[in-house]
Amino acid sequence: MRALLSRLCLNIAFNRIPFVASIALISLGAHSAYAQNSPTDFRIAANDNRVPAGILKSGNLNIELEARQGEWFPESDGGPSMKVFVFAERGKTPQMPGPLIRIPEGTTIHARVHNLLAVPIIVHGLNERPGKLEDILQIAPGEIGEATFPAGKPGTYYYWASAGGDTWNGRPYKDDSLLNGAFIVDPVGATVADRVFVIGVWRDKQRPDESLDVPVINGKSWPFTERLEYTAGTDVRWRWINPSSQVHPMHLHGSYYRVDSVGDGESDTAFAPEMRKLVVTQLLPVGGTMTTEWQPERPGRWLFHCHILAHISPDISALRQEAEHSHSSHEDPLQHMSGLVTGITVLPRPGESSRERKLPKPKRRLELVVAKQADAVHTRGYSLIERHKGPKHTSCPGPAIVLTQGEPVSIKVINKLAEPTSVHWHGIELESYYDGVPGWTGDGDRVTPIIQPGKSFTVHFNPPRAGTFIYHTHMKDLSQLSSGLYGPIIVVPPGESFHPEKDNVFIIARTGKRKDGELQLNGSAKPIPQQWEPGVQHRLRFVNISPNNPVNVSLTQNDAPLSWSSFAKDGAALPPQQVANQPAVLVIAPGETYDFLVSIKRQSNVQLTIEIPALKEKVTQNIELKPVVATLKK
Repeated sequence: MRALLSRLCLNIAFNRIPFVASIALISLGAHSAYAQNSPTDFRIAANDNRVPAGILKSGNLNIELEARQGEWFPESDGGPSMKVFVFAERGKTPQMPGPLIRIPEGTTIHARVHNLLAVPIIVHGLNERPGKLEDILQIAPGEIGEATFPAGKPGTYYYWASAGGDTWNGRPYKDDSLLNGAFIVDPVGATVADRVFVIGVWRDKQRPDESLDVPVINGKSWPFTERLEYTAGTDVRWRWINPSSQVHPMHLHGSYYRVDSVGDGESDTAFAPEMRKLVVTQLLPVGGTMTTEWQPERPGRWLFHCHILAHISPDISALRQEAEHSHSSHEDPLQHMSGLVTGITVLPRPGESSRERKLPKPKRRLELVVAKQADAVHTRGYSLIERHKGPKHTSCPGPAIVLTQGEPVSIKVINKLAEPTSVHWHGIELESYYDGVPGWTGDGDRVTPIIQPGKSFTVHFNPPRAGTFIYHTHMKDLSQLSSGLYGPIIVVPPGESFHPEKDNVFIIARTGKRKDGELQLNGSAKPIPQQWEPGVQHRLRFVNISPNNPVNVSLTQNDAPLSWSSFAKDGAALPPQQVANQPAVLVIAPGETYDFLVSIKRQSNVQLTIEIPALKEKVTQNIELKPVVATLKK
């Protein structure tokens, strides 16, 4: 498929956009050193953000950029292509993302931008940090804009431009959505090695009921994204930048990563060491940035990807419209995902073998059956069987798998569907072979298989920490997950039991692929009221496994937020410095879990509300307190 995009028709009133003090000079006069090039002459190269652009000398960086139209190949160089707007260094190949600006603190930057497009552009981010969104360059077609400014404070930033196209969440999403590049300010002195990744999303919203996406990391879409390789035990430092119009909850398989700072492109906030959270999924908002660090422990192949299924599913990729109707495309392990996915290979430590760590004999043996659902809303579901306890009926969400920290378990996944499937153990630190991504996870030639209809696959792991986790399909994700293939994993400390009457699990999900479903809480759009003991501390375990939507959560009494105490994120208990009593409101993204502690002493209109404002959808769970029975004295 070759998508050819029409030229944008723009109407920008320059006199309505203010100039700002941080820009030393804006020159709109043409310059003889620049020749007007045909906008279709250029083939866009993927930029891995390893080589800084410009000339750095004596504390000054001189960089000359060009805004161009070119032909972009998001997958292989011989695959489908599209014409989009991007940046290039003067006279060089245009890049997606744009040329990397990376300089030490104290540098003065002299930037010149030549607009070789047939439309005017507005450039953001060529200014001192911290800065403001209003710090801009306005450049007419064929003209040059200039800015001179100090770099400002160290951090992870970016520059971007709009060319008058349609916007979503205040950002361009089509032809001009890829006019951006990383801007990194390093502290003075030696810097630690890291990698810079820029997320891009081109979106076609011409269809009234659906949109088609091309999401990329450093200019490429899975399975053509860069493959990363590290040695177990090494420190891995990443900078992630999201200039796109979409949110991206970024999920790491098999390990936790630490979030060291977050920003919005114009400012960057570094966390004190004691306030750095461990996560397996972190929401990267529109325009957001984050710096992360993690240390891989288990050799094998892993994934880091967005948990918005529209950003990783070939079914709604503009490049793979045949995927939904092609059985073979899902049989190919590298074709059942697309978009914002990167593959990671962890090598064993020097002198160690890459063989699987030998696990002790399981103390529990479970069977997880994947089968059709009887009701019309959920077409697929799970049932759980434990020896001597008999099976449970197929349900959605699937039954809670309650395990004990440090107790080895085997789970035989049996596929009774008429289609292949898999199960990913989201947040569990386990061997790569059992992680559940068919055709990818594993080590060497030992690769996780697709679970074909009528077949099974037995998973072994020893949960190293107590907390709230998820199991869900990782095959044909958009159709299978949105139809019911998910459930909670509860891991309790040794010697403790799970008490559902005061340990409440709330599974947030949504049926349908995009707009054709409904928001649900614990499998229902109209959950029945819960009864709690007054004055008893409850643990609330929130799991968002909806396909595409962050949701707002609130616990209120008489329409006013109650207070709760934070307890855990993604199954990792928070250290004392991060535990806080706070208003009972939360934004939770797909792939995240949160735990809170709360106690309600008096009955009076208590409600748990789950809401997706953008879709105008809401589910309310009423909570009733049991009456207090007085003890009579004789």
